[in-house]
Parts: sequence; C-alpha cells; structure tokens
Amino acid sequence: MIAYANKFAELRPLFVKVYQNKRRSNMASLLERLKYIIEDIFGKKTYAESQRDKYKKVVRNLEKELKKTDNLSDVMAQLATDYNTMEMNPDSAQGKLSDTFVTKESENREAVEKLGADFKEIIAEVKSKLEFARDEYNYWCDEAKREDEEMKIYQQQYYEEEERLRREAAEEEARRKEKRHRLIS
Repeated sequence: MIAYANKFAELRPLFVKVYQNKRRSNMASLLERLKYIIEDIFGKKTYAESQRDKYKKVVRNLEKELKKTDNLSDVMAQLATDYNTMEMNPDSAQGKLSDTFVTKESENREAVEKLGADFKEIIAEVKSKLEFARDEYNYWCDEAKREDEEMKIYQQQYYEEEERLRREAAEEEARRKEKRHRLIS
C-alpha cells in the first residue's frame, strides 16, 4: 500500500501539469505518459504483453501434446512388422478358418494404416499451427519489448521535463528574491 502511495506521490506533479497545461498536443503527451505510469503501477499488462503470454501458453501446450506423438512412427513400424510376420508365417491360419482370418487381418491392417495416416496428417497440421503460434509469440515478444522501450523513453522525457520545470521554478524564485532584495536595499 505504501508503494502505491509513493507512486501516486510521484504522479501528483504530472496531474498538476495536465490540469494547468493549455496546449493540446503537449497535454495529450502528458496524458499518454500518465496512462502508462498508472498502468505500470497496477501491473496491468499491455495488449502486446497479454498476447505474448497467450501465445507462450499455446506454444508450450502444443509442444507438450506433440511430445506425446513422438513414438507414433515407431508404433506404426512395429505394427507393420508384426503384420508382415503374421503373413509370412505359414502356420498362422492354415487349416483353421484361413479365409476369415486373412480377411479380418487385412481389414485390421488397413484400418491401422489408415488410422496412422490420419494421425500423421493431424500431427502435420498441429505442427503447422505450432509454427504459426511460434511466429505470433516471437512477434508479440518483439512488440512488448518495443512498448517497454517506448515506456522508458516516456519516463525519461517525463523526468527531463520535471527537472526542467524544477530548474525554471528555482530560477524564478531566485529572480524574485533578488528583485525583493533590490527593492529592500
């Protein structure tokens, strides 16, 4: 709570300047700085930061899900090997419902191969979406960095303006004192 009070104490001169300022362009600049400072105080994320965080989460979740499919090609290769072994084994279905067994086995093989092809197609689509999400994440990282740099420039301008106003006020006060001193002497 004290931190907020200190931050608001820093904002008081800016509020006064905005209130006293007559020129619209400078006033808009002061209001923009004020907006950034207030958002910074409350830790509110900018649009770029929220987008960056959103895409970071999407990328992380997609990568986690894709890791689950890493061994799909190994499973498909093992199934193909098993089916080939069954077909090559002369004792596999000879004499016992061989036509039914061969038919069911080939239907099963085709279904598994189709399922594997579907999985590969879906995985390829997810990978392309992952690439898109990574590109968006990188874009929003750059955008958030640019906004941070812009905010630093605004803050620097604010402090330079504040220092200039303090100097001018001190010089004005010194002139008034000197003028009073001359009048008294």
